[in-house]
Amino acid sequence: MLLPGVVFLFGSHITSPLINYAGIEALAKVISQEQTSTLRNNQRVFKLNVIYPKANGELQESSFRTDEFNFYPSYKSGVYPKVGQEFKVKYLPAIPRYFVILQ
Repeated sequence: MLLPGVVFLFGSHITSPLINYAGIEALAKVISQEQTSTLRNNQRVFKLNVIYPKANGELQESSFRTDEFNFYPSYKSGVYPKVGQEFKVKYLPAIPRYFVILQ
């Protein structure tokens, strides 16, 4: 799988536009939130577990952390959704667990 390596090497400034370009839009929902042991700028980092329907109707489970900054477009400051909240994403059809949060 190439995408994790690309994210590691280039960060979300490269991968988010690629996911937006090649991705399929869906309506996601946060189903749970977990506290991590990580702090960033003296703020606790959380892991949010989400679910969204793929184009074929199957549900995709995925997650992200609040230190991943996976918003698109990235120049806008975003607010992470809360548990139970729905939000728009674009996901990669070939690797549907990878997505960006649309603003």
